[in-house]
Amino acid sequence: MVVATTKARKIRDRLLTRRNALLHRYRDAVARADEELSEPENDVIDVANDQWDVRVLSATNDVDANALAAIVGALERLSDGSYGICVGCGARIPAARLAVLPEAAACAACAAVAEASD
Repeated sequence: MVVATTKARKIRDRLLTRRNALLHRYRDAVARADEELSEPENDVIDVANDQWDVRVLSATNDVDANALAAIVGALERLSDGSYGICVGCGARIPAARLAVLPEAAACAACAAVAEASD
């Protein structure tokens, strides 16, 4: 699917904005985790709460890392002309899906099959 130049720029801008937001959130999360771990705590409850916070931040970062990988993949597909084509079945991904999820690599049907097999 060849995306028109103006449309491609808008898609690229959306993807880059999302990418930058994820990277910014990651830097903030790492800084908070470092801060939490560097402060000496005497209370067992405070230590447990801090450890829980670090675990939650770590899980969030895993989700963000997956989202970042999807965005990078979408940028690559945009560059090579395959943006908007399902990597599973080769069909065109509906514009409505791409409007909501611009980093989508698969149509809804293929994405559902992939999620079911995970």
